[in-house]
Amino acid sequence: ALSPRFRRQFQPWEQQAFITAYGYRKVFVPAGADDTEAEVVAYGSRSDREETREAHEIRQMGQAPGVLPRFILEHLLPVAVIMHKEDLDHELPLCRELPVPIKVAEDDGTGQEMLAEFRRLLTELTRKIKADRYTPLTGLLWGAMSELPSYLDRCTRDLEEFVLRYPKEVGGAVVAEGKMFPASWVTPKERWILRRVRASIEEGRNVLVFLRHTGSSGLPARYLRLFKEYLGQRAVFLDVNKVKAAQREDWLNENAIEPGRRILITNPKAVQTGLNNLVHFSRALWVEGADYDARVVRQANGRIHRIGQALDVTIEVPYYDGTAQKTALDLVARKVSSSVQVDGLSIAGALESAGAGDGDDEASRAAMGMGQAIYEAWANNSRRSMKPGPTSESVFDDPRIERKR
Repeated sequence: ALSPRFRRQFQPWEQQAFITAYGYRKVFVPAGADDTEAEVVAYGSRSDREETREAHEIRQMGQAPGVLPRFILEHLLPVAVIMHKEDLDHELPLCRELPVPIKVAEDDGTGQEMLAEFRRLLTELTRKIKADRYTPLTGLLWGAMSELPSYLDRCTRDLEEFVLRYPKEVGGAVVAEGKMFPASWVTPKERWILRRVRASIEEGRNVLVFLRHTGSSGLPARYLRLFKEYLGQRAVFLDVNKVKAAQREDWLNENAIEPGRRILITNPKAVQTGLNNLVHFSRALWVEGADYDARVVRQANGRIHRIGQALDVTIEVPYYDGTAQKTALDLVARKVSSSVQVDGLSIAGALESAGAGDGDDEASRAAMGMGQAIYEAWANNSRRSMKPGPTSESVFDDPRIERKR
């Protein structure tokens, strides 16, 4: 150990003492005889507090990945040398992060109908948010507003119905339902993606496709079909519900890299940490726009632009011009820029990589904050003759962003 304090506190053979002091623990209920599945019910450190209530099930304690935050503060940070990614940039190929505006042609009847439906949803949701001001429902639709830009990427009948509603905690009342278009229709953005992926493959580049909505959304299956039908490519989908984090690198080697697959589809949160073999890909597309969490964006992009990458890297974020997708992208770009500027000053990323972060809560806060920011941006634009989207410069417009990981 490099830390003198650590050497004074523990002898080389005192592994169990270290685990007791700094180990991240989990409390779980083992599988029962009545076919109930095992379930983790708590994470953290072991408490000296006595439980006076009688538990109705058997609980066991075990080790969980990672260490407690105080280990980082007491032993790691005092002896750590903080190195930024730009310190290694001279050893890496060029990386460009580019926004790509998608314009819907005037003579594209279905495309124009999609935009009109999006504007209707935006109007309905905005009206409801205004009506809820100064009531107990104030702010409860920020999550719905953060989801609204994704309607433009989730509006075909082979996907889940698009419904804007209040949270379940307050009844889940429906605010608006989006019109769904034929599954056979290929949207303007999908057409651009198909052309871009085809060109990348012809150039000898492998493509990483990021989808924010996976799970039961149906979106991964749609893109698997589109790539097969229009490009003749059998893409691979990394499903986080089927492949555990510790197994993902081996799974990628076996199912994508060794077979030479050209396209990988996944959620950015599935690859943001712990994977070193994604340098197999040198092109990335954020289909639904960048994730609302700046750390997820930076870490996911860093999976392909890192030591071991031999080709120049291009990361593109297509968005529908003149819509809230542009607004959301500009807001995320500001968050990424701020994240870069304070890099090394916050230990949030260190805690997460050590297994001590709370990713779900942070994702929820990011989405709620983004929903409010989108609403306020569009409200301000309405007062400025309804010009869509903020006009501030986006970090994604600057090809030098590769030096700010």
